[in-house]
Amino acid sequence: MNLLNIDQFQIIAFALVFFRCLGFFLSWPLFSGSQVPAPLKALLSLIMAFVCFAIVDPASYPKVVQYQTLIGLVIKELVLGFSMGFLCTLVFHAVAVAGELISMAMGLSAAQIFNPSLNTQQSSVNQLFFFLAAFLFLGIRGHHYFITGLAESFQLIPLNVLLPRLSTLGEFALLGQKIMEVALLLSAPVLVSILLVNFSMGIMGRAVPQINVLITSLPVNALMGLGVLIVVLPLFVDALKGEIVDFSEILFGYLRVF
Repeated sequence: MNLLNIDQFQIIAFALVFFRCLGFFLSWPLFSGSQVPAPLKALLSLIMAFVCFAIVDPASYPKVVQYQTLIGLVIKELVLGFSMGFLCTLVFHAVAVAGELISMAMGLSAAQIFNPSLNTQQSSVNQLFFFLAAFLFLGIRGHHYFITGLAESFQLIPLNVLLPRLSTLGEFALLGQKIMEVALLLSAPVLVSILLVNFSMGIMGRAVPQINVLITSLPVNALMGLGVLIVVLPLFVDALKGEIVDFSEILFGYLRVF
């Protein structure tokens, strides 16, 4: 591209690419938290915009002649970028729900730690699950899948489209159900084992009324939950790997809706 022949439409197209990348990195997991400085997010968005702009079809450059149309395109790009980044964080929200369920079952939900990545107070088990998910996400190159999805979005959703097709977008309302399914899948071994322990403690309390079941069950639940968690941790990693791949497929399906 000759720098002397750049017109206003190319500048507008690059700005729209930048806004889509900016929305993606502002809501993308591992980068959306407060521990990543805002200038770094903007710099990453700018670098990604240069890369993606090179593969954008010049025929899709919007021929904007009104400010209202330009504002609508900017809002569309920001919303689209935020939406893709939000879909990437869904698997981490599922892991967070699983960690909270296990913490409540083990009686550890009272010990809360601030997680700067999600800007929330989380339990120690929740923090363990989150970092496992983060390292696994990077280990299986999950960031490559989602950045590839961001690059391909410029072919699936051109820059000159102001209002995408939303006919089948209602299917993504079921993503909340998907989050709960994944959370129950990841936390099921610990929850079932603690349920069996509580059932046994209830029978013991009936047989020996002198035992204070409420006080005795607290350390037993914590010990049983920790033991089962250590045993099933490899299975947890395998299940989480499959769920990350599933959520990447959901992202590409989301892009094909438009």
